[in-house]
Amino acid sequence: MIRRRANAHDRRRRWYQFHLSHLLAIVTIAAIACSWLRCKMERARLQKEAVESLIGVSCDVYYDYECDADGNTIPDAPPPGPEWLRDLVGIDFLADVVRIECRYFLPDEAGFEHLHRLKKLRWFYLFFTSISGCVVEQIQYMT
Repeated sequence: MIRRRANAHDRRRRWYQFHLSHLLAIVTIAAIACSWLRCKMERARLQKEAVESLIGVSCDVYYDYECDADGNTIPDAPPPGPEWLRDLVGIDFLADVVRIECRYFLPDEAGFEHLHRLKKLRWFYLFFTSISGCVVEQIQYMT
């Protein structure tokens, strides 16, 4: 009877033990997840800077959930994710900028540098603006 208790105790204790290979696998999976999260956060930060720069020169910025496949805007489109998550990480973490409309003003050279960072940008509209050769070169470089 004493021997059975020792075996039951050993089995319970063994259940809490980890093998070194299991620990290595868990750490590797956690590192990959953290690396992906860091890259996504950096991309969201760069997009947020670009959006703030473009809004500063009175451009309208539309995210992917606000546009259909043809680039037409969807009025009152609900943003992605729950509100608490949008408050926590920001809309730039959950959505990508796909359309920009600039009226009367052009982004300066620094603004065009921000445009290069928007990898998912599909539509760029210029309304009532005069375009110089430098601007055409910048736009051609983006395509």
